[in-house]
Amino acid sequence: MTLPSWWSDWAVWRICGGSRPAAVPPTVPKENFAILACCIEWVRWRLNGGLRPKCAPAKIDPEWWQVISKPCVRAKYHEAQPPSKPPDQQPPHVDPPSRYKNAPWTDKFVCTSHGMREVDRVWSPEQLIQRCLQYGVKSIGTQIGADCPDPDWAMHTRQLYIIGQAKGIPVWSWGRADYAPWLQVKKDIRSVMPLAGFSADVEQRCQDQQLPEHLRDEFADEMPLSVVATGGIDQSLDEDSVQAVAARWGDYFDFIGQDYHKEDLPLTPDGGENFVYWRSTAKVAHGFRHLPDANNRWHIPMGMSNAEGTPPMKDQVDLFKPYSPHIGWWDAEIIEANGEWPVFASI
Repeated sequence: MTLPSWWSDWAVWRICGGSRPAAVPPTVPKENFAILACCIEWVRWRLNGGLRPKCAPAKIDPEWWQVISKPCVRAKYHEAQPPSKPPDQQPPHVDPPSRYKNAPWTDKFVCTSHGMREVDRVWSPEQLIQRCLQYGVKSIGTQIGADCPDPDWAMHTRQLYIIGQAKGIPVWSWGRADYAPWLQVKKDIRSVMPLAGFSADVEQRCQDQQLPEHLRDEFADEMPLSVVATGGIDQSLDEDSVQAVAARWGDYFDFIGQDYHKEDLPLTPDGGENFVYWRSTAKVAHGFRHLPDANNRWHIPMGMSNAEGTPPMKDQVDLFKPYSPHIGWWDAEIIEANGEWPVFASI
């Protein structure tokens, strides 16, 4: 398809408004109008989200990318949006509530990864439980799977579960579930059960495209399920819309958002709702479930400090306090290394 030389200016003009460029003819030939009108809808879809217009093919001619590259077009669709309503003000009836009652991540929690490994142990399972009791941690999520830096993650998770159960601290697990085949994911989870719950960390396209359904069918009747929803989760499934992805994950999964406040990418807890943007009411019409055990919020925010460009916890207290006590933090080892337990207790 060969487009006329003025088509890009015409498209930009129609999208951004303003005066008609001199290079744009006052009358658009009929044979070009349908193509260019479709381009407009396609650009709006790509930059503003939502469903792909029926007139727009899934793959677009490379010439059409010229429009998206224009600064004024990008500015229009990336300009600051008005702040979304605080989660407590979002109507809980839009979608059903979580299927789970008293899921461990709906109260104050910490995640752990390497702290119990033998080579450079931070704490024993008993010491970690005591630390959590001391500073008001209500549950612990331990990392499992091949990428866990603790080679004895299965043994230590089982030990921690038993000790935590005796002390009233539920122990659940989390692990990357996107890069591994389903049989390996299932084997890893089964190796540490019983658990108070499992959270699938999904950061990219899932190798197993039936992962939500497999997790649901295998474990939903035994323990609560959630998903650690990073910015890449909207590409986790080969669906043709964000809504379809949200519907498949949202059916049996609570959501934990990586609300990492970074100096070069400041995020507030409310902004975190938009960070996990496909799950917010502004972007997705269905597929998410509110959490009655967390003041009817749509997700549990999880913070991070002193890692990956995030500032100290003391600089984030005001951001997370509105969500307290329904928050989590990654990870307990970093909290320990930086002496931030009293700060965490204050949130």
